[in-house]
Amino acid sequence: MPVTALTASIEVPPGQSGPADFQVVLRVANSSTEPATILNPEMGAPQPQWPYSPEAHQAATLMSFGYLSLSLTDAAGAEVKPEAIQTWATPALRSPVELAPGQTMDLAIPIGTFYALTPGTYQLAVSYGEAATKVSAEAAVTVG
Repeated sequence: MPVTALTASIEVPPGQSGPADFQVVLRVANSSTEPATILNPEMGAPQPQWPYSPEAHQAATLMSFGYLSLSLTDAAGAEVKPEAIQTWATPALRSPVELAPGQTMDLAIPIGTFYALTPGTYQLAVSYGEAATKVSAEAAVTVG
């Protein structure tokens, strides 16, 4: 089905425990009156020895295939360099997610796993999806 109006926003869940565990949620919404499809973010489970969270595995796998990109700048406007995290599995693409009109899909992104954060405010840009269904969002996020 053709994408008519997918939008994205970045949200910061309450109750964050610190910079190392800081995460955001990318919320993809179908604001049209027709169903829309987008890449399924489920990329399988990490191996038992994986040292990070399942959300970090999902995000790292999506990034390794170009389906998810992150850009982070600090308060001075300098780009924050990401940590290199390699996945340990070969994922299989699953059927796309169909979003009904008004429906949303959330993707948790553990920013603190990918960046050495310190308390402060950052500008975060996130893009997600395949070429025809890519969505992007930007937000100022404050790490406590």
